Amino acid sequence: MKCLEPARLGNMELRNRLIYPPMVTSFATEDGFVTDRLVAYAAERARGGVGLYTLEATYVDPQGRGFGRGVGIDDDAKLPGLKRLAEAVHKQGGKISVQLHHAGRETWQAISGYPVVGPSDCPVAYTEEPAHVLSREEIAAIVKRFADGARRAREAGFDAVEIHGAHGYLLTQFLSPYTNKRSDEYGGSLEKRARFNREVISAVRAAVGPDFTVTFRMTVEESLPGGLPLQEGAAAAAMFARTGALDAIHIVSGNYATHHTVIPPASEGYIINLDRAIAVRQAVGPDFPLILAGRIKNVFQAEDLIVSGIADFVAMGRALIADPELPRRCAEGKFQSVRVCLGCNDGCAMRTGIGLDTLCAVNPCMGFEDTYDITRKAERAKHVLVIGGGPAGMEAAYTAARRGHRVTLCEKGPRLGGQFFLASLPPFKRDLALYLFNMAHRLEDAGVTVKLHCEATVDDIRSMKADAVIVATGSQPLSIPFEGLDSIPHVFAHEVLAGRIGELGDRVAILGGGLVGAETAEYIARTGRHTSIIEMTGDIAQGIHPVMQDFQKKRLAALGSEMLTNHKVLAFAGNAISVETKDGVRQIGPFDTVVIALGSRPDRTLCEALDKAGISYAAVGDCVTAGRVLNAVSEGMKAAWRI
Repeated sequence: MKCLEPARLGNMELRNRLIYPPMVTSFATEDGFVTDRLVAYAAERARGGVGLYTLEATYVDPQGRGFGRGVGIDDDAKLPGLKRLAEAVHKQGGKISVQLHHAGRETWQAISGYPVVGPSDCPVAYTEEPAHVLSREEIAAIVKRFADGARRAREAGFDAVEIHGAHGYLLTQFLSPYTNKRSDEYGGSLEKRARFNREVISAVRAAVGPDFTVTFRMTVEESLPGGLPLQEGAAAAAMFARTGALDAIHIVSGNYATHHTVIPPASEGYIINLDRAIAVRQAVGPDFPLILAGRIKNVFQAEDLIVSGIADFVAMGRALIADPELPRRCAEGKFQSVRVCLGCNDGCAMRTGIGLDTLCAVNPCMGFEDTYDITRKAERAKHVLVIGGGPAGMEAAYTAARRGHRVTLCEKGPRLGGQFFLASLPPFKRDLALYLFNMAHRLEDAGVTVKLHCEATVDDIRSMKADAVIVATGSQPLSIPFEGLDSIPHVFAHEVLAGRIGELGDRVAILGGGLVGAETAEYIARTGRHTSIIEMTGDIAQGIHPVMQDFQKKRLAALGSEMLTNHKVLAFAGNAISVETKDGVRQIGPFDTVVIALGSRPDRTLCEALDKAGISYAAVGDCVTAGRVLNAVSEGMKAAWRI
């Protein structure tokens, strides 16, 4: 495949055309120094075979710091840690770049410790914090900060630098009419708004010399009223390409007000910047190198982009968080065993958005590469028995097998996945099914013996004579004995997803507006039925990334679904439901069927039987606490690691 062949980016020879883009980890110290955790994380991506690893948004000026535990390149004191990072990537045969970053007004004084700055102080959708308007002298000082950061990158042994001109940060703020209201030489026409960007590009090139690779990541469309339109974004890209100072332009989109284009959730589909890349390609011509990012999930998508000439390199961020071995596995032809990103934003965007470190819902070793090396063999090989083939059980079985144990996985159902398979059926959840498919192949590659239709009893477990037992039997749907519930047909949400949708009738009430209830309501509503979600709290689909929650609610509204929040169910009477609201008790309905989506409770049936029989075991996942896949997968890995 062309995407897996060596290629030249500037004067840098890459082993393939796949790039790990800058992804915030929050693994640095509070004052911006590199840590062992960050070094191990970067080294693991390089070991997995990616052509170029890009260090996350790295501030060139403390005033431009955008993240609480972000990396800095603002001081020579940080050089030793940066050198250690570069050496770790090089040791694994990779190349490393650093993204030079200034947040401008897209930060908060509580993070940087300084007043927020920008080209103008105008109202924007993502913050009400006032911005100090930069003077010409302050602009020149920031340009020098970028140049100094680039110089430090070269001194630290990096192979390239990337200038961060994207996602609504300072360089985008100057380029965009949404945030640039200046009337001097830095504002007004596109050429004037692009002046600061050109000055930074020229200063960085002068600082590193003609033989060092410099790329520029830019938002080419902001997708909001008054924001940078694609026509201007493409024209600006052509303007920057003509400077002769850049080796590639890295195409992305959006700012904090249009976050769904910055870190697109699954509902946005794949390759979300395709049309934008085509427009930029037309503007810069066929020969100028372009890098494309934006939910590119696999090498087949990457290959199409490169072969078609739309892009020369492809950036895969969350895909390489989920599986850092993606390039190597694909080079070996093991496409089906690549662990797929779910697009859930649960461990990455949602955590970094509230100042926490990055994790991954499906890769439990992400961020703990210096703690859990599952390729390290256990001191003694054992027979490990795993009961339950959901995410927790599969991860436990896979980890145990990679550590050299002989593993048997028993799943009572006809397929692996448990209720996670049913969760893949609502709209925009297909990646969950792909994840299960990929994990089945990983288990096969690792040598796990999988037994389906195998509901292991205490006697079965005794007869298998395993050295270690891991129980991952999942959860059961929670039900409340409402008065009169038996007077109306009712089913559980998982039964609807399993095939009972034809029994529902035309008007359906969903009890519970959590994620399961909201997704099941959408699944039903797309068949033309009328759905009413009844939720006792003040909102639905809580606990997921705010962008995804907002999209979920908008899709339900577009389908005509009622979202009855602050409605507490009291009782049922025939086809009506008695609910309590702030205005008192009232009746709603009529409904043909009620779907129960009130959450789950741990299934501890087997655990209790093993306790009684005196058989030791480790319980993981929903059979301990019903929760999210991130926790279940992490518990599964850790239980196997301790064997």
